[in-house]
Amino acid sequence: MVIAGWSVLDSLYMTVITLSTVGYEEVGETGKIGRIFTICLIFMGVGFFLYIAGAIVQFMVEGRIRAVLGRRRLERKIDQLKN
Repeated sequence: MVIAGWSVLDSLYMTVITLSTVGYEEVGETGKIGRIFTICLIFMGVGFFLYIAGAIVQFMVEGRIRAVLGRRRLERKIDQLKN
């Protein structure tokens, strides 16, 4: 809004189509500062989505590893039991 002088709706629209990589045409003309901001916005947006995806994968993998390790520990304890 501040850089390009667009309305709230136009700025939100441009942010959504940029981060979603849809890539419709621009609402209005952007200058050099607007293009630099868009580049930074893309890197931050992609980084954010990769971070979220990594966190989800990490959660799923750690949960599975805990189950496998817990099962092995339980089997070792059972093997050590007598009578």
